[in-house]
Amino acid sequence: MSDLSFMSQLVDEYGHALLMATVFFEQIGLPLPAYPSLLLAGAIPASMTGMSALCATLGMVVAACLAADTAWYWAGRRYGSALTRGVCRFSVSPSACVVTSNNAFRRFGPRSLLVAKFLPGAGAITTLLAGASGTRLSVFLLYDLGGSALWAGSALTLGFIFQETVMVVFEAVRPYIVTSLISFLLLTCIAAAALLYRRRRTQVSLELKPIMHASQLISLRSAPGESHGIRGLDKNSSSSGSTRSSTGISDTGNRITSRTY
Repeated sequence: MSDLSFMSQLVDEYGHALLMATVFFEQIGLPLPAYPSLLLAGAIPASMTGMSALCATLGMVVAACLAADTAWYWAGRRYGSALTRGVCRFSVSPSACVVTSNNAFRRFGPRSLLVAKFLPGAGAITTLLAGASGTRLSVFLLYDLGGSALWAGSALTLGFIFQETVMVVFEAVRPYIVTSLISFLLLTCIAAAALLYRRRRTQVSLELKPIMHASQLISLRSAPGESHGIRGLDKNSSSSGSTRSSTGISDTGNRITSRTY
């Protein structure tokens, strides 16, 4: 059995379910190679089952994208900007992530959904902002459907056109696929752990501590000399305040008088 026939058999058995799961979890936010998987899925039907299988694959992939994006949309409607800040905490610069994402969506609106999937990490944030900004569900689904079709269709079309090149590359990397996936997942976990550790170290504590305890205040008020000093200070401050008030009133009266005359 040739390699191409073996790959076609894998696709016929459980390839579509695996492809949909990969796309769905990649759109949720997991670091999975969805676009290379779509390239390979587009290359296999080119000489096996033709355009009908390619169109069926496109429909299933778009459905997986819509399912993941709709979940982000309703999460944005429910939790708003708080969830946006929570998602951006996993980026290199959380504050820049929030500001850049909000500015981009305010500038382009739901149209940004057409190209968001081509930008790494922008798909989930854009769909989240669509829900947080109050975009109508019908408008969101329309633009998200177009963006999902463009993203998945481009990968499937490229795989369909460059079938020989894709299969040559696949044959070259096939012995290292499992090792590469495991290494990639380990590196991702290490990077996420390092990022969270750095966030905890640089996090500023916002606890408010009292300047003076209650016992110190009681002892200060009970001391006779210090209490008189405080009272004298209060009298001086009140007299100076009344002097300033009277001066301000007299100045105001002079200004009113001069304007009247």
